[in-house]
Amino acid sequence: MEAQELDFLVDDKDLDFDMTGMAYSRYLDKTSLEDKLTGPEYLLRTCITKETEDNLDCLLKAHPTNLQTIFELVIDAYTSKLTIKADKSDRKPKKDKAQAVDLLVDTKPVHLELTGKMYNRYVNDASNEDKTSPPWNLLVNAVTPETKETLVGFLDAHPTHLHQIFEAAIKEYKPDIVSTVKKSKRKPKHTTKTA
Repeated sequence: MEAQELDFLVDDKDLDFDMTGMAYSRYLDKTSLEDKLTGPEYLLRTCITKETEDNLDCLLKAHPTNLQTIFELVIDAYTSKLTIKADKSDRKPKKDKAQAVDLLVDTKPVHLELTGKMYNRYVNDASNEDKTSPPWNLLVNAVTPETKETLVGFLDAHPTHLHQIFEAAIKEYKPDIVSTVKKSKRKPKHTTKTA
């Protein structure tokens, strides 16, 4: 996979990064709730060029808060804008008890057939240690054979868009539920006194 060259000038210091999808995926896997700095620092240190590594060290020593700012610059520049349109489909799914969802990913159609079993497996497999495999597995298992090559080819070329595509598909599969909570007018059958 070819690296994307990203060049920045931060406080009169050059910072050059060679970003790859693999480094971005590893960043996602290394980010944890316990240590917010692990992922961003890992990504920056993995992708900084040798020529500008000292400049990064200098900026981080001067102001440790620069880590998040530089990280956000790199991520914003690396993740391009992706157009995804998702709709519930009128297609009749081939899989039993499946819901058809059609995606338009950068003008290319991708057809999914999602089932409750697939979604439950995703929920059970999702963890802080592995943020990429569960959504990948769900999408690859749900995509129809006719559009599988399109989806896998796109994700191989643009791995940073995995979560955007996944979220669009899930939003159509499991739409927001509107609920209203109100006070009950019936009396409880049992009452308990508290001291």
